[in-house]
Amino acid sequence: AALVSGVICLLMLCGLLCMAAAAAVAATPELVTLFLVLMSLAVFFIYGTSAGLSRVIMLTVPMQTRPFALALQTLGLHLFGDVPSPVIIGAVKDSLAPHCGIVFGNDTASGCGGADLGHLNPQCAASPEDVRGLHLTIWIAVLWSIWAVVLWAAAFGLLLRRARRIGEGAAASGSG
Repeated sequence: AALVSGVICLLMLCGLLCMAAAAAVAATPELVTLFLVLMSLAVFFIYGTSAGLSRVIMLTVPMQTRPFALALQTLGLHLFGDVPSPVIIGAVKDSLAPHCGIVFGNDTASGCGGADLGHLNPQCAASPEDVRGLHLTIWIAVLWSIWAVVLWAAAFGLLLRRARRIGEGAAASGSG
């Protein structure tokens, strides 16, 4: 379990570094392709942890409670992750860059049967405060993600300590 936890921590760290690099280049319109590549790598690394997370739970929880533990993991991931995060990040973005929303108008209807799918408010790019607000929103998301890496590093340390204690106990009982 300690090894898997260490791999998860490493993957999360790689994802966090890619997110930070993407946030750093987000302010440069000429680097939009690099931004998208870095964000794609960040998503790849971060979502690459899900199988390892399930494996750690299966290695550390007694067999009879594994289904419940995996169900709690799924509930926790949704309850604290993908359900509230778009709302929270959206609220942060709305307060830091209030003009950067989707606007609808019949002058942008295109290719989708004439339906107006909306477009970014042109006032967003014209306002330096809104542009700064968008970049700050990205940095807030990156900095908030540090918690995941810190907590996984702590879990890795605890699992290593537990493995050493079990190993020392087995060695002591085997030598006596």
